[in-house]
Order: sequence, then C-alpha cells, then structure tokens
Amino acid sequence: MLNLGIIQQEIKADAMLDSLLELENCCVSTVDKKEQLQQLDGLVIVMKAKDQIASVIDWLIASQTTPTLFVWIFSEVELEHEQMMMMSLGANDVVISTANLPQLSIIIKNTFSRLNGRISEKINHSSEKFLNEKNRAAYINGDEISLTKKEFELLNILYENKNTTVHYEELMDKVWKNHSKSNTFLIANTVFHIRNKMKKSKNIDIKTIRSKGYMLKIKENEME
Repeated sequence: MLNLGIIQQEIKADAMLDSLLELENCCVSTVDKKEQLQQLDGLVIVMKAKDQIASVIDWLIASQTTPTLFVWIFSEVELEHEQMMMMSLGANDVVISTANLPQLSIIIKNTFSRLNGRISEKINHSSEKFLNEKNRAAYINGDEISLTKKEFELLNILYENKNTTVHYEELMDKVWKNHSKSNTFLIANTVFHIRNKMKKSKNIDIKTIRSKGYMLKIKENEME
C-alpha cells in the first residue's frame, strides 16, 4: 500500500479527494506537518491563488529531504514562469486548472503502478536470494543450507511474514494440514532444527513469542 498526501492550502478540495480516493492500492491523507513527508510515497500540493506560491515553494524545499518522494502541483490559477521554477525545485509535474484533474489522477496512478511493480519485484528477488524452493535450501552469506520439506515450508512462511508474529495455528494449518492444531511440539521441533542449522548467523533469529507463535528477525544484507 502506497501513501499519498494532499496539502490543501487551507481550502477544500473535495473534487480532488473524491478523484484520488478512487486510486487502487493507495492510502490518501491530508498533510499539514513537514514531519509527515517521510511517511509518504507521493504528495499533491493544491494551490488556489498566486499568493500561496511562497507556501508551495516552502513545501517543495522541505520535500527535498525525502529524495524518493514524488511531488505534484495542482494549480487552480494560470502560471507562467512559476511553473518552471516549481519543477526546478523538485516538482515532478504541474497540472493547471480543475479541468485537468483527471489528468493528474492518471499521472499519479501510472507512477504508483510502476512503484508497486518495482516493490513487488524487489520483494520477489529478495525472497529468491534467501530461499530456493527447487533446491529446498536457504542461502546465507553465499553458503547453502539444506532443509527438509517441513523446515523449508515453515521457514518460508516465517520469511513471508518477517518481523511479524506467525501464530501456531497458522503454521499448523499450512505445514501440518492433517495434524491437530494443538500439537505445537511438531513446530517447536522443526524450529529447533532450523535454528541449529543457522546458528552461525548472528543476524538471523527465529524468536519465540510466548503462547502465540514465532517471529523471524533478519537483516537483509545477510542474504547477499
């Protein structure tokens, strides 16, 4: 889910909000503090009048501290040399007049679609570097660690949910489908063997979350 912020310059932009809220895989929120910029993937600055240019410039300068942030200006007034100035300060595009609101929505949609594709590709590539289903093995610092079928399945589930607790019930459902869900010994025994095989790595840890399940903590550079 990508995060899109809107700076409304103290005006209501209901038409814009309605349009942007239709974007898929996108969470839209209003922005009034510069500290929020680091949490965003994209930012729309709405300008109602030319006397708001100074405020727009201030936000553009602030956005430069977040290099990965896409910034679009939506102006309801005609601009001349100001448009080029805004783009030189980091605006990715400047859309003028309410008639072009659908154009802005398409620009944002296309940009976020590409971002989602890159994120998905990065996640898949990262997973492939760590776990190889064909070889049923994990790769850590260039070393291949062979795993049993159950060890691989369990570790793969933990990796897909790394830094998040995976409950005993979910592990039993996905790895031991025909066993009692209360039989946590099977899980504990498998985790024991995985830990033993990966004990040389200080940056990979399967944490026991008491009475709940397990959590995989991993540093990404450990997989390279």
